[in-house]
Order: sequence, then structure tokens, then C-alpha cells
Amino acid sequence: MFLRRYRALLILGIGFSILIVLMFFFQEIKRDELNNQLTKVELQNVRIGVGTSDGVLGTAIFGEINNKGEKIISIAEMNVEFLNEDGKVAKVHKIFPGQ
Repeated sequence: MFLRRYRALLILGIGFSILIVLMFFFQEIKRDELNNQLTKVELQNVRIGVGTSDGVLGTAIFGEINNKGEKIISIAEMNVEFLNEDGKVAKVHKIFPGQ
């Protein structure tokens, strides 16, 4: 009687559980693929200097990002860590090159 009464909920619960497991499985595959592609991205000729953005003078980071992988990178994001005299991270800036 219990199974007959809650059969639809049981089937929905099992289906939902399978979907969650598949979602985590595909996320793991995507993460591995991303990490593999990131090993093929190279930063070259990186230097820090003075630059302007929208007419405002500030610290600028210059260099080249080379993609040696097979996949196209549409958005690049870099975290730049500024260290203090003790060698510890004092400030972190997130930059989007090309903007």
C-alpha cells in the first residue's frame, strides 16, 4: 500500500537523484578539460608600469597572453597579487585583459 500510494514521488526522487549525479559527473569532466587547457596558456613579456584607463593614471600590467591550446578563449581573467615587504599578499586585483 505504501509503495502504491507514493509511487510517483519515489520515481521522481530517483530520477532527480540520477540527474544530480550526472550533473556532478559532467562538471568534473568540464573542470578537468578546463585545467588541461589552462596548462596551454602562456604569459609572456609581462611587466608593470604606469598607464591610463579612461583618462585616469594608474598602475598598468602589460604583456601577452598566448593560447597554445585547441579551444578558443573568449574571456581572460587574471588575479594579480601585490606583495608587502614580508612577501605576504597585501592586495589582490582581478583584471580582464583587453578591456
